[in-house]
Amino acid sequence: MKYPSQRNIPNGLRQHGKLLPVSLLVLLVTCGVLTFYYETWLGREVTVEVNQSLERVTSHAKGLLVEEISQYKRNLLFLHATPPIDGLTRARANDGIDPFDGTSSDQWKYRLETIFVSMLQNNPEIDQLRVIDINDDGMELIRVDKLSGKIEIVGEQGLQPKSDTDYFKSASNLHPQELYISQINLNREFGKLVFPYQPTIRLATPIFYEDGRRFGFVIMNVDASILLTRFRKQAESEFEAVLTDDEGFYIYHPLENLRFSRDLDPSRKWDGDYQSQVDNNDTQGRFTELATGKRFLVHHEQIRLNTDDRASLNLYAMASMDVIGDLMWKRRATTYGFVVVVLLILLVILFLLQRSYRSKLQLSETRAEYEAIINGSSDAIIGMDLSGQITSWNDSATALLSVPGHHAIRQNIDGLKLFEGVVFKEQLAQVISDMTPQVLETRHKRVSGQICDISLTLSPIFTDDRTLAGVAAIARDITRQKEAEQRIRQANVELEDQVIKRTEELEVAHQKAVQASEMKSAFISNVSHEMRTPLNGIIGTLNLIRREPLSDDQRRYIGMTEASTSSLSVLINDILDLSKIEAGKLEFEDKPFDPLGLVEAVAQSSAVRTHEKGLEFILDTTELVHAEITGDANRLKQVLNNLISNAIKFTTEGRITLIARSSVDRDDMVRFDFEVHDTGVGIAPENRHRLFHAFSQEDNSVSSQFGGTGLGLSICKQLCQLMGGDINFEAEKGEGAQFFFHVRFAQNLCKEETIPMVLSDKTFGLLRASDEGATVAEKIVRLFGGEVVDAHLIRSWLKNGKYDGDRLPDFLLIDSELPEVPEILDRLRALEISGKDRVSAVPVLLLVGRDVDGVARDQSGIIMLNHPLMRGELLKKLVGLTVDLPDEESDEDQQAVIKLASETGTAKPEENIAEKVATANADRPKAVVLIVDDNDINLAVARGFLGDVDAQLITARNGREALEALWNSEEQGIRVHCVLMDCQMPEIDGFEATKKIRNGDAGDSYKQVPIIAMTASAMSGERERCLAVGMSDYLTKPIVPDQLVAAVTRWLKVGQRGGRAT
Repeated sequence: MKYPSQRNIPNGLRQHGKLLPVSLLVLLVTCGVLTFYYETWLGREVTVEVNQSLERVTSHAKGLLVEEISQYKRNLLFLHATPPIDGLTRARANDGIDPFDGTSSDQWKYRLETIFVSMLQNNPEIDQLRVIDINDDGMELIRVDKLSGKIEIVGEQGLQPKSDTDYFKSASNLHPQELYISQINLNREFGKLVFPYQPTIRLATPIFYEDGRRFGFVIMNVDASILLTRFRKQAESEFEAVLTDDEGFYIYHPLENLRFSRDLDPSRKWDGDYQSQVDNNDTQGRFTELATGKRFLVHHEQIRLNTDDRASLNLYAMASMDVIGDLMWKRRATTYGFVVVVLLILLVILFLLQRSYRSKLQLSETRAEYEAIINGSSDAIIGMDLSGQITSWNDSATALLSVPGHHAIRQNIDGLKLFEGVVFKEQLAQVISDMTPQVLETRHKRVSGQICDISLTLSPIFTDDRTLAGVAAIARDITRQKEAEQRIRQANVELEDQVIKRTEELEVAHQKAVQASEMKSAFISNVSHEMRTPLNGIIGTLNLIRREPLSDDQRRYIGMTEASTSSLSVLINDILDLSKIEAGKLEFEDKPFDPLGLVEAVAQSSAVRTHEKGLEFILDTTELVHAEITGDANRLKQVLNNLISNAIKFTTEGRITLIARSSVDRDDMVRFDFEVHDTGVGIAPENRHRLFHAFSQEDNSVSSQFGGTGLGLSICKQLCQLMGGDINFEAEKGEGAQFFFHVRFAQNLCKEETIPMVLSDKTFGLLRASDEGATVAEKIVRLFGGEVVDAHLIRSWLKNGKYDGDRLPDFLLIDSELPEVPEILDRLRALEISGKDRVSAVPVLLLVGRDVDGVARDQSGIIMLNHPLMRGELLKKLVGLTVDLPDEESDEDQQAVIKLASETGTAKPEENIAEKVATANADRPKAVVLIVDDNDINLAVARGFLGDVDAQLITARNGREALEALWNSEEQGIRVHCVLMDCQMPEIDGFEATKKIRNGDAGDSYKQVPIIAMTASAMSGERERCLAVGMSDYLTKPIVPDQLVAAVTRWLKVGQRGGRAT
């Protein structure tokens, strides 16, 4: 179908296109003329309105100023009319005595001062009231000031002459009942401005004698800042207000730096800053600000203060041209907005007319366009009326259905039988009923006999008014699409089969993983339980043996066995805890316990181990404020013991510090925080992530050097989290570590502690081994209400025998191992002998630590305290001392402490190898056995087992010491014939040591020495590994005595022959 040509379009349609441009031109010309006249009118109208607004501003501000000043006048006239004014003049005229009632001048002054004070109290704006004599050099007779809100009557020494002031000259010439009002300026005293600045306005009225002679005047100083503040609030608007005096100096200006220019910057005046262009009305005008060039519309009002024309105020209300411009723009916005709306309405009307004229042309063009689209479509498109008669047939329909268009048009579509199973009469009825498209799939048989799959869409055709005019049938060949869908369905079926199969495999793998995890947990639990059963039998048997008569050696062996079973019990407990935590079956007790007692018990048991290593132990519980909590004390103790044990293990010098505190946390919970600080080896930053994981330590060298399994911290973290808290640490390599954790308990199950002030009014002298220990001791003393004496005074007393303070302290708390202890004892004995001292009675000595050399038994007045210093123990001792217990009870308490301290003594250190070798018996046995083990108890057990063997026994604690012992043995005259070698040891383990011995690092003579392995591992392949590195025999722990004796006896014979068993 061809598009219609331009000549087929009617002339009316061609001419309608000129209507819109002409209409727009007319509108633009009209708007321009109206805009010109409107702008002219708008400028005059806004200027008039602004002038009226400025006039209202000045009128209101003037009314405010006049009203305020009038009130000041009334107050001044009230004071002038009071009786003391007349009485004072009568008294002054009659030698100081008022003949009217005999009142003296001083009495009248006092009464007038009282009235002045009352006036100042009731009028906050009045700062000063005075009476000034005009004869005596203008000396002030009475003066009452208000300074910073405080009213003060100035005495005679504070009165000043005022004859040189402007207001004195003006007030001295006033007539009766006449008032003087000054300009508003800044107050001066002694000729200088008062700072902070005080804007002041002065009012004065004269005082005369009865005979008409001039006496002086009463003058009132008013704080003008209050007046100016009210003026500023009254003038606040979109306009600016300026207040000047009669000479044009600024009193108030919107710019703060221009205010009070007479006093602060006399160069700034109205006439100098603004240039006027006077209008016909002298109260209005246009001014230009010379400094900025800004133009203002100004309204001016003058306020007369006195009859003198010079005593006046000038009030200016100013509107900048910018403000006027803004007002004009607001008016423009309203007016032009309305015009724009009207224009838009007109344009819409014109547009609708234009659109209606164009519709016919567009319709013809659209029809041509639609026909082109239909003919160019690849789908067969058939147009029908409502009865099914074909009205249009495109080229694609001819190609798809093999029916020419001229043959199909005007025929009923059902008569052509184009599609299998489709009755168009029924389908058309459905489309007409639903008024919606209908989609169906059917088939068509081509002339060639090929069957095609067809997608048939029947769509209703509507006119512009939504009237149904016909139906369009769109037929598309979807044969290839159907084939593709079939292939996709087949692929989906195969993919679903694969997914089902893979899902089944993953489910099986998951079940196996769950079963393996359950089996692991069950295995660890069962094995640990089975280990606990015989271990319990061992411990029970040891307890039974202890009841029997035993020798000292037997008791020592029993003690070593119990220590080993205790270590094993800890390990088994860790394994059980880990398995329970993983299985989610770890249970917690909920029992009340004393947190302070728990912490101090842990600290006291740990202090023994720190003392053995030469470490200082410090305990700080001063912020532990709860006396009872409900929870699992054993789990809390387990975490503390683990952290402290680690700190002791990894620290060789310095100190261990335990800090405990409690506080009320959010959600009605009580939070307990614990910190363990040490000065040990620390932790490298790159290894921090390894901690808190089961069976993981900082690195492999930690296990070989310090031992351990890596379970402790992992269990601690999980215990803390199960108790509502967490654990973390801070550490640097070589600078120690700080482990800190917190747990939380329900507040309603916790009780706060009431700290007794047992040391109120008591003083303490402290001498501790370290500053940290002294700090904690001072905190404990202050917690109980005591005071601490400067340590320098105590040391000076010990050195010189003279105490420089008021009196000796009531208590001396000193570490028992300090070198100053003997000097302190001498000083105390001297005080006891003399009976009293000029400074104090004999102080009570508190020794912290062991009873060194038995000083507590040799001298009374000494109380022993365990190490570390514990708040609970100190309180128990102090209560006995401060409540004056009987001497018998105090002695028993002291003996109990001494006994407890003696029980916490440490064992002597083990002799080293060189000492054992050097002190060997001259007629020692011919056979020598070297026992190498890093565990002292295992060494002692092995020595005990071999006690009946005819051989000398020497020991080493690791592979390095074993190599040194072998290397140095011949120099000591000893020949080692057999070596019992533990496999797992720090520094150099048994495997590496054996390799070095076989390589000759201990001397060529020991390359073939028999080496018997002693290992705790019974894993498969352990024996082969031992023999592979060169060991001669293999024994597993626990060692069976008979087997050990038999093996050593057999290999001693080989060693004495100088051979090596193979």
